[in-house]
Amino acid sequence: MKEYHPLTKEEREQISMLRQSSLCRTSIAVAMGHSKSTISRELRCNEAPPRQYGPDTAHTLALKRRKRGNRLDRDEALKDFVITKLFCHYWPPETIAGWLKQRQRKIKPMCYESIYSWLYQPAQKNKNFGNFFPDIKQSVA
Repeated sequence: MKEYHPLTKEEREQISMLRQSSLCRTSIAVAMGHSKSTISRELRCNEAPPRQYGPDTAHTLALKRRKRGNRLDRDEALKDFVITKLFCHYWPPETIAGWLKQRQRKIKPMCYESIYSWLYQPAQKNKNFGNFFPDIKQSVA
């Protein structure tokens, strides 16, 4: 299995040229050495306006999605809720995710893997969460 790497701006320009020469997605994938699903996803996610693929626009859209980060970093209400349940009520992430999905209507639900992912980010490791989650390695200062 090949290692994942995001498409570069040059690869997006190549997709655009091959697309303009009326090649199908499979032919573009073979010519570039990528899977058909990679090319399909690239064209589906980065067309703006629909049915028009511009490599500069596609690259900008892809970079915006990549920099988006974890939803807990963007949604303060969700972050406050999760932190309260984790550290005041000692709920595990699985319980928080289930409660959000079943009972909470004001805050959009999220999966427990996203909560764990946020907890294990380097920025969170310095906040003494290790007292609650012993698996989180504390940085030694």
